[in-house]
Amino acid sequence: MLLFTIVEITNKLLGVVILAILSRILGVDGFVQYAAILLVFGYFYELSFFSYQSKNLVDANRNIEFLYSKNFIPRFWVLALASVVSSLTFILSSSDEWVLYVLPLALTLLLPTFIFDYYLYAKKLGRYIVISRFASQVLVCVLLASFYVLDISVKYILWVNFLQSMLLAFLIIYFSLKFGGFSIHRWFRNLIEGEIIWRNIWQEYNTQKIVFASKFMVLLIVSYEIALLSLIGVGEYNDMVLGNRVALILLPFLHFYLNSNISSVDTNNYTRYIMVNAIGVCVLVALSPIVVFVLFGEKFLGEGFLLNGYISLIIFQAYI
Repeated sequence: MLLFTIVEITNKLLGVVILAILSRILGVDGFVQYAAILLVFGYFYELSFFSYQSKNLVDANRNIEFLYSKNFIPRFWVLALASVVSSLTFILSSSDEWVLYVLPLALTLLLPTFIFDYYLYAKKLGRYIVISRFASQVLVCVLLASFYVLDISVKYILWVNFLQSMLLAFLIIYFSLKFGGFSIHRWFRNLIEGEIIWRNIWQEYNTQKIVFASKFMVLLIVSYEIALLSLIGVGEYNDMVLGNRVALILLPFLHFYLNSNISSVDTNNYTRYIMVNAIGVCVLVALSPIVVFVLFGEKFLGEGFLLNGYISLIIFQAYI
């Protein structure tokens, strides 16, 4: 258990290191566009999953045989259709102002149909997901190093994201087969031999679309300005992108405190709990210039950023 805890901590640290390397490879303008593209991509990624992540985990925990059942068939086809629509819409709606090639991200949007991380979680084998993430992070470091050594054009940088996602999906499938007892043959045969009833697919869609709409609205509320400015080709949004990035970096540290103390919250100490977290937000915001300098370098500090616009995002995400 200690080993996997160390690996998970290393994963988080590698994520920070990768972010710092990317900012230096791409420069200010390149990194801002990279971050903005990934933000837009996040909307379509949620569509590709159609917000089934939690529901799949709950159903797999209740009955691991769910993946081989008739009830899984309409869900699979809703998920497959959402992935295809998401991928096509993303590539067709990409901005002409984007210098980076986005085809790799469009291909990544087709993967959620074949991601079975919830199966490993249901089997209490989440440690293999930690290992898979670590391997994918190491791959990213190797690929980014190749951009330095081989002088590869930065416009291909998003292929790194695609290859990382491919390796992650492959390893999760491998561990599910090797240690989880997952039968890809039974799963595939259930889909092929099972009857496709369009009424059931439509009913599945109508049930899940409410969940998807609510999660999608949260994504839009906290970041729609960046996505809109990026898509229409307005270039003056560096400060907002950096502010959003810093907020996303700081949030996990605040969530760590929240998650560690959530069991102690009751009506008697709720006010104190709110005050402590409010102080935590202020401290994180005050330290944000240091975070920017360490991760992104001096050039990014010179650009300036509007983290103040994302104080509400930090508070909102922390308490939702």
